[in-house]
Amino acid sequence: MASITTKINELLHSPKTREMVDKAKAAATKPENRQKIKDMQAKVTNRAHSHGSPSPSPNPPAMPTSGYETDVAPGTGRDGPGSNPGH
Repeated sequence: MASITTKINELLHSPKTREMVDKAKAAATKPENRQKIKDMQAKVTNRAHSHGSPSPSPNPPAMPTSGYETDVAPGTGRDGPGSNPGH
């Protein structure tokens, strides 16, 4: 029995594969197909940036900032005074 790599190599160098590649190239040069390709690229790119969630609203709510700097006294983190986090 031929190995998988031998079968893949035969497929890649077969006349049938060359015919399929030429057909795909011809289809890709048609203007209507080029527009479909652009639309799909934009859709995939937008989905990748939004991580599958709907588009963000144009004006996201502001993050609250008050109180963060006074929540913990300097030098008294959860590891105690004098701790050196990350080291």
